[in-house]
Amino acid sequence: MADFRNVPSSFFMFCTDDFLTRLSIPLAFGNQYKKFLRQAYLELKTESGRSWMVKVRKMKRKWFFTDGWSRFATDNQLTLINLLTFRISDDEDGSAKTWRFVKELKDYNISNLRMDIPKPFVTATGIKAKQSIELENEQGRRWTVSVTDRNIKIFALTRGWVEFLRGNNFQAGQILLFEFVPNSRNVVKVVAVKKEAGKELLARAVKGGFLRS
Repeated sequence: MADFRNVPSSFFMFCTDDFLTRLSIPLAFGNQYKKFLRQAYLELKTESGRSWMVKVRKMKRKWFFTDGWSRFATDNQLTLINLLTFRISDDEDGSAKTWRFVKELKDYNISNLRMDIPKPFVTATGIKAKQSIELENEQGRRWTVSVTDRNIKIFALTRGWVEFLRGNNFQAGQILLFEFVPNSRNVVKVVAVKKEAGKELLARAVKGGFLRS
């Protein structure tokens, strides 16, 4: 498979509208991987090891999973506001761990210029050994943000954090989902999720907002 390590290789989508017949793919992702997506069919493989063959089409300047998607949606019992993560994998068995956490932005996250990171996320991804990471938005733009070790139990995003918030116009009350990008070493993708879906994620998360794979 082609080497995708230097570009974003994953995206998030919620099941909305006509998700039982097709699912949209972010335009930036589709344009970046158009040669890959235009194969006859792609294999969608879940963490359980099961796989489905699905066609990707571009219609009216938008990318969609189409032929075969209905079977995938039905077999996996997808419902409205389910959050799905898609990742291009170059592993032989297609398996990969997903490390994520979710946070609702509070006023103090802005005024105190910091955002605490769940310790399990820090440990699993190895970012505790780094002085900074790259936060990437849905358009692929990145901000360098310092990782500060407040003590042996608490890590936080500090220098560069507010610039990231301002650059994306994020406000208190919004819910953000953070996901470590595999093979990137220090890139964490961040997406703002809708309130209802975000509350569902917060309810599923363990202490600190960590989401188990």
